[in-house]
Amino acid sequence: LHEQYDDPADDLPRLNELLYDNNFFSGYNVYFDSFTDFTAAQLSIVYHILRQADSVTCTLNLPVHLSDYDSMYKTQLDTERKLVRFSNENNIAQTVDERVYTWKTKY
Repeated sequence: LHEQYDDPADDLPRLNELLYDNNFFSGYNVYFDSFTDFTAAQLSIVYHILRQADSVTCTLNLPVHLSDYDSMYKTQLDTERKLVRFSNENNIAQTVDERVYTWKTKY
């Protein structure tokens, strides 16, 4: 049955498995623009991209000047913290310019 019918819900988990063994994003600069958050499956893919790509630039649809906690932007701030924590834990260099994050694995 699986051979004849493909479930789109399996696409991200399948991609996640492929990215464990393949350095698909090596040599590329990847851009994420105006996201508020990622699902768990999407975030797993983003983590692979952060590890593999030469650089990743991400905007999270946040105002430039914002306190560390503003309930209106809680989702975006949580996403920002997850990405920053992941990059710190994996020694991925990051720069921030007016809340636009750039991570570089290759120089």
